[in-house]
Amino acid sequence: MEQLIHTKPKRLFAFGCSFTKYFWTSWPELVADALDIPFYNFGRSGAGNQYIANVLMQTDKQYKITQDDMVIISWTNVCREDRWAKGTWLLTGNVYSQGIYDDVFVDKFADPVGYYIRDLATMNLVKTFLDHKECQYKFLSMCNILERQDQGEDYNLIEEKYMSMYTHVANLYKDITDMVLPSFYEVLWEDNIHKNKFDIERQTLSPLFLDGHPSPIEHWKYLKAVFDYPWPASTEEKALIAQENYVKIIKDMAAEYKKPFSIYDRPKEILDNLREKTLVKQSLPVRHI
Repeated sequence: MEQLIHTKPKRLFAFGCSFTKYFWTSWPELVADALDIPFYNFGRSGAGNQYIANVLMQTDKQYKITQDDMVIISWTNVCREDRWAKGTWLLTGNVYSQGIYDDVFVDKFADPVGYYIRDLATMNLVKTFLDHKECQYKFLSMCNILERQDQGEDYNLIEEKYMSMYTHVANLYKDITDMVLPSFYEVLWEDNIHKNKFDIERQTLSPLFLDGHPSPIEHWKYLKAVFDYPWPASTEEKALIAQENYVKIIKDMAAEYKKPFSIYDRPKEILDNLREKTLVKQSLPVRHI
Protein backbone atom coordinates (compact mmCIF):
# COMPACT_ATOMS: atom_id res chain seq x y z
CA MET A 1 0.00 0.00 0.00
CA GLU A 2 1.32 3.41 -0.97
CA GLN A 3 0.51 6.88 0.28
CA LEU A 4 -1.86 8.55 -2.17
CA ILE A 5 -0.73 12.17 -1.72
CA HIS A 6 1.79 14.20 0.23
CA THR A 7 -0.06 17.49 -0.11
CA LYS A 8 -3.46 18.16 -1.61
CA PRO A 9 -3.08 18.83 -5.36
CA LYS A 10 -5.08 21.45 -7.21
CA ARG A 11 -5.93 19.26 -10.21
CA LEU A 12 -5.89 15.59 -11.14
CA PHE A 13 -4.93 14.36 -14.61
CA ALA A 14 -5.83 10.72 -15.31
CA PHE A 15 -4.57 8.63 -18.23
CA GLY A 16 -5.18 5.06 -19.32
CA CYS A 17 -7.30 2.70 -21.36
CA SER A 18 -10.88 1.59 -20.74
CA PHE A 19 -9.93 0.71 -17.15
CA THR A 20 -9.63 4.48 -16.71
CA LYS A 21 -12.65 5.69 -18.68
CA TYR A 22 -15.59 3.47 -19.53
CA PHE A 23 -19.39 3.45 -19.57
CA TRP A 24 -19.61 3.81 -15.80
CA THR A 25 -17.64 5.55 -13.10
CA SER A 26 -14.00 4.53 -12.76
CA TRP A 27 -11.09 5.27 -10.46
CA PRO A 28 -10.44 8.89 -11.59
CA GLU A 29 -13.93 10.00 -10.54
CA LEU A 30 -13.51 8.35 -7.15
CA VAL A 31 -10.05 9.79 -6.51
CA ALA A 32 -11.14 13.28 -7.52
CA ASP A 33 -14.26 13.07 -5.38
CA ALA A 34 -12.28 11.88 -2.36
CA LEU A 35 -9.72 14.66 -2.80
CA ASP A 36 -12.44 17.19 -3.65
CA ILE A 37 -10.54 18.57 -6.64
CA PRO A 38 -11.32 19.08 -10.34
CA PHE A 39 -10.01 16.45 -12.71
CA TYR A 40 -9.43 15.62 -16.36
CA ASN A 41 -9.93 12.07 -17.55
CA PHE A 42 -7.96 11.24 -20.70
CA GLY A 43 -8.65 7.50 -20.59
CA ARG A 44 -9.86 5.90 -23.79
CA SER A 45 -11.02 2.41 -24.68
CA GLY A 46 -8.47 0.42 -26.63
CA ALA A 47 -5.63 2.82 -25.85
CA GLY A 48 -2.11 1.49 -25.54
CA ASN A 49 0.88 2.90 -23.72
CA GLN A 50 2.07 4.87 -26.76
CA TYR A 51 -1.24 6.72 -26.95
CA ILE A 52 -1.17 7.35 -23.21
CA ALA A 53 2.29 8.93 -23.38
CA ASN A 54 1.39 10.98 -26.46
CA VAL A 55 -1.74 12.42 -24.85
CA LEU A 56 0.19 13.19 -21.66
CA MET A 57 2.58 15.35 -23.69
CA GLN A 58 -0.32 17.10 -25.44
CA THR A 59 -1.98 17.66 -22.07
CA ASP A 60 1.07 19.41 -20.69
CA LYS A 61 1.23 21.68 -23.74
CA GLN A 62 -2.43 22.62 -23.38
CA TYR A 63 -2.97 22.62 -19.61
CA LYS A 64 0.57 23.25 -18.27
CA ILE A 65 1.06 20.57 -15.61
CA THR A 66 2.75 22.06 -12.54
CA GLN A 67 4.08 20.93 -9.19
CA ASP A 68 0.63 21.68 -7.74
CA ASP A 69 -0.99 18.97 -9.87
CA MET A 70 -1.29 15.21 -9.63
CA VAL A 71 -0.93 12.76 -12.53
CA ILE A 72 -2.07 9.16 -12.29
CA ILE A 73 -1.39 6.83 -15.19
CA SER A 74 -2.90 3.38 -15.47
CA TRP A 75 -0.62 1.60 -17.92
CA THR A 76 -2.07 -1.20 -20.01
CA ASN A 77 -0.66 -4.39 -21.51
CA VAL A 78 2.19 -3.84 -23.95
CA CYS A 79 0.80 -5.74 -26.97
CA ARG A 80 -1.23 -2.87 -28.39
CA GLU A 81 -0.89 -0.87 -31.61
CA ASP A 82 -1.68 2.86 -31.39
CA ARG A 83 -1.68 4.60 -34.72
CA TRP A 84 -2.94 7.93 -36.03
CA ALA A 85 -4.33 7.49 -39.54
CA LYS A 86 -6.58 9.62 -41.75
CA GLY A 87 -7.73 12.03 -39.07
CA THR A 88 -8.28 9.67 -36.15
CA TRP A 89 -6.56 7.42 -33.65
CA LEU A 90 -6.78 3.69 -34.30
CA LEU A 91 -6.89 2.27 -30.78
CA THR A 92 -7.49 -1.42 -31.23
CA GLY A 93 -6.62 -2.80 -27.82
CA ASN A 94 -4.85 -6.15 -27.67
CA VAL A 95 -3.26 -6.75 -31.06
CA TYR A 96 -3.94 -10.48 -30.84
CA SER A 97 -7.72 -10.10 -30.57
CA GLN A 98 -8.60 -6.97 -32.55
CA GLY A 99 -10.32 -6.58 -35.88
CA ILE A 100 -8.30 -3.97 -37.82
CA TYR A 101 -4.91 -5.55 -38.46
CA ASP A 102 -5.10 -8.81 -40.39
CA ASP A 103 -3.30 -12.05 -39.56
CA VAL A 104 -0.50 -11.25 -42.00
CA PHE A 105 0.33 -8.03 -40.14
CA VAL A 106 0.13 -9.70 -36.73
CA ASP A 107 2.26 -12.66 -37.77
CA LYS A 108 4.87 -10.43 -39.35
CA PHE A 109 5.09 -7.48 -36.98
CA ALA A 110 3.55 -8.29 -33.58
CA ASP A 111 6.44 -9.12 -31.28
CA PRO A 112 6.12 -9.13 -27.47
CA VAL A 113 9.83 -8.43 -26.94
CA GLY A 114 9.64 -5.54 -29.38
CA TYR A 115 6.63 -4.18 -27.53
CA TYR A 116 8.60 -4.31 -24.27
CA ILE A 117 11.53 -2.50 -25.89
CA ARG A 118 9.10 0.20 -27.04
CA ASP A 119 6.81 0.55 -24.01
CA LEU A 120 9.30 0.26 -21.16
CA ALA A 121 11.41 2.98 -22.79
CA THR A 122 8.25 5.09 -23.09
CA MET A 123 7.45 4.58 -19.41
CA ASN A 124 11.01 5.63 -18.54
CA LEU A 125 10.65 8.80 -20.60
CA VAL A 126 7.31 9.57 -18.92
CA LYS A 127 8.87 9.17 -15.46
CA THR A 128 11.72 11.53 -16.42
CA PHE A 129 9.20 14.06 -17.71
CA LEU A 130 7.04 13.91 -14.57
CA ASP A 131 10.09 14.18 -12.31
CA HIS A 132 11.02 17.34 -14.22
CA LYS A 133 7.51 18.75 -13.70
CA GLU A 134 7.91 18.08 -9.93
CA CYS A 135 4.27 17.08 -9.68
CA GLN A 136 2.88 14.22 -7.64
CA TYR A 137 2.32 11.12 -9.76
CA LYS A 138 1.45 7.44 -9.46
CA PHE A 139 1.63 4.50 -11.84
CA LEU A 140 -1.15 1.89 -11.86
CA SER A 141 -1.70 -0.93 -14.33
CA MET A 142 -4.55 -2.89 -15.84
CA CYS A 143 -2.67 -6.20 -15.62
CA ASN A 144 0.85 -7.12 -14.56
CA ILE A 145 2.94 -5.49 -17.27
CA LEU A 146 5.88 -7.87 -17.04
CA GLU A 147 3.87 -11.07 -16.81
CA ARG A 148 0.89 -10.45 -19.09
CA GLN A 149 1.77 -9.37 -22.58
CA ASP A 150 -1.79 -10.28 -23.57
CA GLN A 151 -4.51 -9.66 -21.00
CA GLY A 152 -6.35 -12.73 -22.25
CA GLU A 153 -6.07 -16.34 -21.18
CA ASP A 154 -2.91 -17.29 -23.11
CA TYR A 155 -0.92 -14.32 -21.95
CA ASN A 156 2.69 -15.54 -21.91
CA LEU A 157 3.66 -15.04 -25.54
CA ILE A 158 7.46 -14.86 -25.41
CA GLU A 159 9.16 -17.75 -27.12
CA GLU A 160 11.93 -19.46 -25.18
CA LYS A 161 14.59 -18.47 -27.70
CA TYR A 162 13.81 -14.79 -27.07
CA MET A 163 13.50 -15.02 -23.30
CA SER A 164 17.03 -13.77 -22.65
CA MET A 165 16.28 -10.63 -24.67
CA TYR A 166 13.10 -10.03 -22.68
CA THR A 167 14.94 -10.56 -19.39
CA HIS A 168 17.63 -8.08 -20.39
CA VAL A 169 15.10 -5.38 -21.28
CA ALA A 170 13.02 -6.03 -18.14
CA ASN A 171 16.12 -5.72 -15.96
CA LEU A 172 17.14 -2.49 -17.65
CA TYR A 173 13.88 -0.84 -16.61
CA LYS A 174 13.33 -2.60 -13.29
CA ASP A 175 13.38 0.73 -11.42
CA ILE A 176 10.42 1.85 -13.56
CA THR A 177 8.33 -1.30 -13.34
CA ASP A 178 8.95 -1.45 -9.58
CA MET A 179 7.08 1.85 -9.32
CA VAL A 180 3.92 0.38 -10.82
CA LEU A 181 1.42 -0.55 -8.12
CA PRO A 182 -0.25 -3.99 -8.13
CA SER A 183 -2.61 -4.32 -11.07
CA PHE A 184 -6.39 -4.43 -11.19
CA TYR A 185 -6.20 -8.05 -12.35
CA GLU A 186 -4.08 -9.05 -9.36
CA VAL A 187 -5.83 -7.02 -6.68
CA LEU A 188 -9.43 -7.60 -7.71
CA TRP A 189 -9.38 -11.05 -9.27
CA GLU A 190 -6.18 -12.74 -8.08
CA ASP A 191 -5.09 -12.73 -11.72
CA ASN A 192 -7.94 -15.07 -12.68
CA ILE A 193 -10.65 -12.94 -14.27
CA HIS A 194 -12.61 -15.95 -15.50
CA LYS A 195 -13.07 -17.55 -12.09
CA ASN A 196 -13.17 -14.47 -9.89
CA LYS A 197 -15.18 -12.11 -12.08
CA PHE A 198 -16.90 -13.71 -15.06
CA ASP A 199 -18.19 -16.77 -13.20
CA ILE A 200 -19.37 -14.67 -10.25
CA GLU A 201 -21.12 -12.04 -12.36
CA ARG A 202 -22.89 -14.71 -14.40
CA GLN A 203 -24.54 -15.71 -11.14
CA THR A 204 -25.03 -12.30 -9.50
CA LEU A 205 -25.83 -10.16 -12.57
CA SER A 206 -26.89 -12.34 -15.48
CA PRO A 207 -25.57 -15.34 -17.41
CA LEU A 208 -26.21 -13.26 -20.54
CA PHE A 209 -23.80 -10.45 -19.67
CA LEU A 210 -20.01 -10.57 -19.91
CA ASP A 211 -17.69 -7.62 -19.40
CA GLY A 212 -14.06 -7.60 -18.33
CA HIS A 213 -13.96 -4.13 -16.77
CA PRO A 214 -14.12 -3.33 -13.06
CA SER A 215 -17.55 -2.34 -11.82
CA PRO A 216 -17.91 0.91 -9.82
CA ILE A 217 -17.46 -0.87 -6.49
CA GLU A 218 -14.48 -2.83 -7.81
CA HIS A 219 -12.77 0.43 -8.72
CA TRP A 220 -13.41 1.58 -5.17
CA LYS A 221 -12.04 -1.65 -3.68
CA TYR A 222 -8.95 -1.35 -5.83
CA LEU A 223 -8.17 2.18 -4.65
CA LYS A 224 -8.60 1.22 -1.01
CA ALA A 225 -6.30 -1.76 -1.51
CA VAL A 226 -3.37 0.04 -3.15
CA PHE A 227 -3.47 3.53 -1.61
CA ASP A 228 -3.06 4.63 1.98
CA TYR A 229 -5.53 7.46 2.41
CA PRO A 230 -8.37 8.38 4.80
CA TRP A 231 -11.02 7.71 2.18
CA PRO A 232 -14.17 9.69 3.04
CA ALA A 233 -17.39 7.85 3.79
CA SER A 234 -19.20 10.19 1.41
CA THR A 235 -17.21 8.90 -1.57
CA GLU A 236 -17.79 5.31 -0.54
CA GLU A 237 -21.52 5.99 -0.34
CA LYS A 238 -21.45 7.39 -3.88
CA ALA A 239 -19.57 4.31 -5.08
CA LEU A 240 -22.18 2.05 -3.47
CA ILE A 241 -25.03 3.99 -5.10
CA ALA A 242 -23.25 3.80 -8.46
CA GLN A 243 -22.89 0.04 -7.99
CA GLU A 244 -26.57 -0.40 -7.14
CA ASN A 245 -27.57 1.50 -10.27
CA TYR A 246 -25.06 -0.44 -12.37
CA VAL A 247 -26.48 -3.77 -11.17
CA LYS A 248 -30.07 -2.68 -11.78
CA ILE A 249 -29.40 -1.39 -15.29
CA ILE A 250 -27.46 -4.52 -16.33
CA LYS A 251 -30.21 -6.77 -14.96
CA ASP A 252 -32.85 -4.70 -16.77
CA MET A 253 -30.90 -5.06 -20.01
CA ALA A 254 -30.69 -8.83 -19.57
CA ALA A 255 -34.42 -9.08 -18.88
CA GLU A 256 -35.22 -7.05 -22.00
CA TYR A 257 -32.85 -8.65 -24.51
CA LYS A 258 -33.05 -12.27 -23.26
CA LYS A 259 -29.89 -13.22 -25.16
CA PRO A 260 -26.15 -12.74 -24.65
CA PHE A 261 -25.18 -9.12 -25.07
CA SER A 262 -22.22 -6.78 -24.85
CA ILE A 263 -22.30 -3.29 -23.44
CA TYR A 264 -20.84 -1.99 -26.72
CA ASP A 265 -23.87 -2.86 -28.84
CA ARG A 266 -26.46 -1.10 -26.69
CA PRO A 267 -28.21 2.02 -28.01
CA LYS A 268 -26.64 5.36 -27.17
CA GLU A 269 -29.52 6.47 -24.95
CA ILE A 270 -29.11 3.37 -22.78
CA LEU A 271 -25.37 3.91 -22.49
CA ASP A 272 -25.90 7.59 -21.66
CA ASN A 273 -28.34 6.57 -18.92
CA LEU A 274 -25.87 4.01 -17.57
CA ARG A 275 -23.15 6.66 -17.43
CA GLU A 276 -25.44 9.24 -15.80
CA LYS A 277 -26.77 6.85 -13.14
CA THR A 278 -23.30 5.63 -12.16
CA LEU A 279 -21.42 8.94 -12.30
CA VAL A 280 -19.72 9.97 -9.07
CA LYS A 281 -18.05 13.19 -10.26
CA GLN A 282 -18.03 14.98 -13.60
CA SER A 283 -14.72 15.38 -15.41
CA LEU A 284 -13.73 18.74 -16.83
CA PRO A 285 -13.88 18.88 -20.64
CA VAL A 286 -10.72 17.55 -22.27
CA ARG A 287 -9.00 18.73 -25.46
CA HIS A 288 -6.50 16.68 -27.40
CA ILE A 289 -5.99 15.21 -30.85
